[in-house]
Amino acid sequence: MGWAGGVFSRTNGTYTGANVWASDEGAGVDIESVRHDTHDKDLADGINACLTKDGSNSPSAHLSWLSTHLSINSVTGSSSNYTASLAQAPAAYFTGLNFKFIPNHTNTGASTINVNSLGAKDIKYITSATGTKSDTSAGHIVQGYPTELYYDGTDFILVNPHAPVWHTWTPTGYSGFSGVTSWTSVTANLQYMPIGSMCFLRGDASGTLAGYFPGGVIIEGLPITPVGESTGGGVHNGIAATTRFAGGSIDYFCGGFVRTNSGSHDLQLRLSDVSAVADGAMTVGFFGGYRIA
Repeated sequence: MGWAGGVFSRTNGTYTGANVWASDEGAGVDIESVRHDTHDKDLADGINACLTKDGSNSPSAHLSWLSTHLSINSVTGSSSNYTASLAQAPAAYFTGLNFKFIPNHTNTGASTINVNSLGAKDIKYITSATGTKSDTSAGHIVQGYPTELYYDGTDFILVNPHAPVWHTWTPTGYSGFSGVTSWTSVTANLQYMPIGSMCFLRGDASGTLAGYFPGGVIIEGLPITPVGESTGGGVHNGIAATTRFAGGSIDYFCGGFVRTNSGSHDLQLRLSDVSAVADGAMTVGFFGGYRIA
């Protein structure tokens, strides 16, 4: 008879169930070798279809264990939106569904995945010790690199983000302190890298001062919003920088911090040993990090 719904049913070819021989007796059927052999073969087939606890056999086909350790050899999709098909398709997404796959392309930012046409779900990664989730950044999912996802009931969590990469940062503007200086014709080579609850910055920017320089420079528009504070407050993160004026004739070391003000956010670098510098060329090179929400 075989297995149906996890239950094995006995048969002797004529009667089925727990009382096949009683049924024969009630029908006046004497012992017949054909019925015994059919019955015994049915039991043997059922037993042989089971996994043995001593490990002496193995599955002959994929088992529908959807809760853990599923693998998909490949996925399709493009533009950071992935499409996958599990061989044993779930009826719906459920908390704890996890699987591994080989991406067909490297993501360029926020990503989604659609499993067995159940609908696209966001792919997130954990950015803090308290479980804060953020969109994936470019390079978190890499073509050909084994990737694992876990569904938390809302989003798919990227279990193994690829090694962080530096991304280009284009500020929205540049200025000086106190509103008496402008910094113009700026050429910037700036990058950022989000890791967990921090965003790290590096690079340099060169431009021309126009007007009296009162001891600091502002680079406006950070790549990722920092942890907020009250209006006018600052989030201090120990960003170090060197500042060079007038074609390299004067060097200064300066510290910086991330500032939030009326909803905006910027990087402010202050010179430690000079109060003002006249017009001229200026280059700022820095490396540091700040906390992100």
